[in-house]
Amino acid sequence: MTDLEARNLNYDDRYELLAVLYHRHLNKLDLNLDREYKYYDSIHLQRKQEYEISLKRDSVDGKYIPSNLADCFIELDKLLPGKDKKYIKKNGEYGLHMTLGLYIRNRWQLWGGSRLKKYFLDMNGGMMHPDSMSGLILRYYVKWLRGDKTAWREWEIKSKQQQ
Repeated sequence: MTDLEARNLNYDDRYELLAVLYHRHLNKLDLNLDREYKYYDSIHLQRKQEYEISLKRDSVDGKYIPSNLADCFIELDKLLPGKDKKYIKKNGEYGLHMTLGLYIRNRWQLWGGSRLKKYFLDMNGGMMHPDSMSGLILRYYVKWLRGDKTAWREWEIKSKQQQ
């Protein structure tokens, strides 16, 4: 493990730091590594604090973030026009990964941090990819549209039992 990895610097920060240090080296300037580490430590702490706050918000940029699967379905029912719901009900979730799935991942902050992401991570032992989260939402939303309003509870029960 490198010193940069041990300090939990993400890849973008590592490359930025290396570029700054290389620039200083080429210009025969003091690298001042301790000051740089303090700077990136403060950024890391700030990002962590922002992430913790984002896990509790019920909306981001004025857009509501559902709190669980059933809440996702209620929100999708509000957001989607009838023709889209009919299409999904008839054809299932296949082919929606890069359309509605992408919309869900981005709007509900599954890549960053949101209470919905926290819900999935808590239910799944802290390991779940945003693609899997949106896929699960879509899979059970199809069942929801087809009249099974409680199928999503199977996943919750199974997830709790596996913890």
